[in-house]
Amino acid sequence: MPSEKQNTTSLPATTLLSHSPSSELPTSVEERLELLQYERERLLFAQQVGGIGTFDWDILHDSITWTPELEALYGLPPGGFEGAYANWAQRLHPDDKQQTEANINQALTDGKDFQSEFRVVWPNRSIRWLTARGRVLLDESGKPQRMIGVNIDITERKLAEERERLQAKLVQTAHDAFIVCEEDGRILSWNQGATVLYGWSEAEAVGQLTNSLLKTQSSTPLEEIEQILYAQGSWEGDVEQVKKDGTPLIIASRRVLLQKATAGDGHARILIVNRDITDLRRTLLHLRFLTEASKLLVSSLDYKEVLTQVAQRAVPMVADWCRIDLLDSDGIARPLVITHVDPEKVAWAYELDKNIPYNPDALTGTPAVLRNKQSEFYPSIPDELLVASARDEHELEMTRSIGFSSVISVPIVVQERGVGVITLVTTETKRHYTLTDLAMAEELAGRVSLAMENVRIYRQLQEFTTNLEGMVAERTEALEQLN
Repeated sequence: MPSEKQNTTSLPATTLLSHSPSSELPTSVEERLELLQYERERLLFAQQVGGIGTFDWDILHDSITWTPELEALYGLPPGGFEGAYANWAQRLHPDDKQQTEANINQALTDGKDFQSEFRVVWPNRSIRWLTARGRVLLDESGKPQRMIGVNIDITERKLAEERERLQAKLVQTAHDAFIVCEEDGRILSWNQGATVLYGWSEAEAVGQLTNSLLKTQSSTPLEEIEQILYAQGSWEGDVEQVKKDGTPLIIASRRVLLQKATAGDGHARILIVNRDITDLRRTLLHLRFLTEASKLLVSSLDYKEVLTQVAQRAVPMVADWCRIDLLDSDGIARPLVITHVDPEKVAWAYELDKNIPYNPDALTGTPAVLRNKQSEFYPSIPDELLVASARDEHELEMTRSIGFSSVISVPIVVQERGVGVITLVTTETKRHYTLTDLAMAEELAGRVSLAMENVRIYRQLQEFTTNLEGMVAERTEALEQLN
C-alpha cells in the first residue's frame, strides 16, 4: 500500500502566530484550512523529532497505511512499505515475533488497546527497538474493523537499560564488595561480592549502618573520612573491619560521593568499594617477621636466649600466643618460653603447664609433632576438639578459658631428630590461620633448625680446636722433655 506523502508546504509565521492555542477559533473556511494545515505540520514535526510514526490498519481488507516517519523507523524510504500485515510481521525480530503477534491477537479478541515492545530488523540487518500502541475500532456488530496507532523508537532507552543491567551484573559478580549507602551510612545496596567477603546476605545487610555492621576502624578518624568525602568527592585508604563470624579483615576501601543531598529527598548517596587485602598485608608482615627473626638467629650462639627473643617478636606480629618447647635430657619437651601481650596471662600459662603432665604418647599436640616431625594445623578450634583432647573436666575448663581461635604447631628438626616445637595461637584477635601462615611458621622452624645446627657445628669445631690445641701442647711439652 502507498504511504502518506509528507506535505512540505510552509505557512507564514504571522499565520502560525495568529492561530496560537490561545486565539479564538477561526470562522471562515479558508482560516480553518490554514489552521488544519498548521496543526498537521506541527504534528509531522513532532513525529520527526520524537521518532514517532503512525499507522492505520484496515483489518477487513488487510491494508495498512504508514506515514513516512513510520517507514523510517523500519529503515525504509518513503513509500517503501508494501502495505500488508505479513509485510510488517516479517520485519519483526524472530525472538519477538510470536509474543508481539500474540499481543495483537489478544487486543483484537478483547477489543482493547494494544501495547507492545519489540525489535525490528532493518534491510541492512541492523536491529532497532520500537514500542507500539494501537486502538481497535469496532464496527456496529462489535467486530474489529480497524486499528490505528503509533510506533516510537526506544532503541536508545533499551541500550541504556541494557548497559545498566550489564553494570549491575558486573557489580553483582565482582569479587570486590560494592555497597551503596545513604548519608548516615544506612545500606541501600549490597552485592554478592560483599556477601562473600563479609558473610552477611543482602537481606541481612540492607538497612543496617555500614560502620556499625562491619565494626569499621581506621587510623584516620571516621569523622575526618566523612569530611574529606564531602569536600573532595572521594576518599580511599585502609580500614579494619570484621566479618559476620568475627574474623578481622584489613580492607582497601574507596568511597565515592554519587549524589549530594538535594531538596527533593535530602539524602546523599555514597558508593563504597572494598577489597580484602588481609592476605597481602599478612604476607608482608610474615616477610618482615622472618627478616627480624633471621637477624636474631645469627646474632648470638646462645640459641635459647635468641629463641626467647624470637617468641617475643612473634607476639603480636603473627600470633596472640607463642610457645617454644625444647626437649630436655630426659626426653621431655618443656617450655623454653611462653609469650603474650599480658604478663599476667603468661604467668597463668606457666602455672597451667605445671598442672598438665607431659604425655609423650599423646596423639596430638607437642608430643605428636615431635614424634612425627610433622606440623599440626588447626584453622579453627571447635569445642568438640577441646572435649576430645581434655583428660578431665578441670583440664577442659582451663583450655576453654583460653578461647582458642586457631593453632599452628611446627617441629624444630636437627639431624633428622625432633628437638623442639614452635606453637602459634590466635585467641583475642579471633583471626584464623591459613595455609600461608602455616608456610611462614614452617619457614621459621626451618631457620631455627639451621641456626641450632650451626651452633652445634660451631661448638663441635670449637671443642675439636680446643682438643687439638691441647694435643699439640702435650706433644710440644713431650718433645721439650726429650730434648
